[in-house]
Amino acid sequence: MRAEVEAGPQGSTDLASTVASVVADGWTPVHGHVGTLAEWDEYEWSWTGSLARWALDHPDHPDHRQALEASAAHRTARLGGYRGVLGFVVLVLRPTPRGVGG
Repeated sequence: MRAEVEAGPQGSTDLASTVASVVADGWTPVHGHVGTLAEWDEYEWSWTGSLARWALDHPDHPDHRQALEASAAHRTARLGGYRGVLGFVVLVLRPTPRGVGG
């Protein structure tokens, strides 16, 4: 399967195009789950929050400031920019037999 999706909203595509792409690559979707905004928020808060908590709990570590700044920068970019633009889909795929359409 191709891995051509770029990071950021400029590289994203809609669900129909994503499914069409995997079908064109010889796969048949047998199940899918589109992540909700709440699930995406949970994921984002989890990793930025974990990074911030680690930085706050380890103020003497040499990477403390870098970790805290990375967490804050990502959180600001997400909340002020691409929140609601990017999504997440999980597809369960099976190979389509040759000569059979998806």
